[in-house]
Amino acid sequence: MSSKKAFVFDTNFIFKNNNLPAVIKRLGNGYVVYVTQLSIEERFSQVYVEMQQKYEKLNAIQIDYKGIAEVEIAEAFEERYRKRQAHMQKGYDDLFADKIIPFPKDAQTFKAIWDRVHKKLPPFRAIHGSGDKGFKDALLWITMLRFFKANGEREVVFLTDDKGFLDNVAMLEKEFNDLTGKRIEIKNTQYYESLAEGLKEDTETVLDNSMESAKMVNETRPLPTGKELGEIRGKIKNAIGSICRTILYDGLYDYEAKNFILR
Repeated sequence: MSSKKAFVFDTNFIFKNNNLPAVIKRLGNGYVVYVTQLSIEERFSQVYVEMQQKYEKLNAIQIDYKGIAEVEIAEAFEERYRKRQAHMQKGYDDLFADKIIPFPKDAQTFKAIWDRVHKKLPPFRAIHGSGDKGFKDALLWITMLRFFKANGEREVVFLTDDKGFLDNVAMLEKEFNDLTGKRIEIKNTQYYESLAEGLKEDTETVLDNSMESAKMVNETRPLPTGKELGEIRGKIKNAIGSICRTILYDGLYDYEAKNFILR
């Protein structure tokens, strides 16, 4: 079993850190990064609503400008959404591979959620008049309990901004340990910033040490020529090219952004 910690985040983390490849790369030395299928499907829902609003605007325009202009819809809403959903899922599959925590939809899961609803167990929030606030959180929690009971690392860090989790950290962390035999830390999403900053400092220390070692070598090593010089030029060219352009990819779509142009 891996000595690394599992790093799992809720959907709200995706909104704050939509460059997920950068998150995985930054945490890669000490963490195995997971995403839940539930969070992915929550993103599907948000995209569905956004697309639906756009199509509703088109329908409104058709009515308002009837007799003046015609609006032709190139692709039906459901078909366009189906393609977008498939593209998003493929993006997450390519990025996370086997590190997507499944979303169970069986009767046993429903029974476990209903039991938490009835007893108002965290992450449900027992607030008068709140109804069944926390249904998604409870589903996410049960999903994680089942997954890490049979799979994954011995230690887990879970990031969320939902009050149902953050107001009941001690109770939920104990439940996780009792049911899985593993340890979980529940943190708010700001924890990633401090964590990333610490990882950045570690990286800078390694780079400083590497530069010092390179300096010592350069003091005695002759300047490169011929084939070696050509290889160095190629590496510099690739490095500059990487700076000039960036492939932005958050598991939903990817595109090239040009930061600089060399002339």
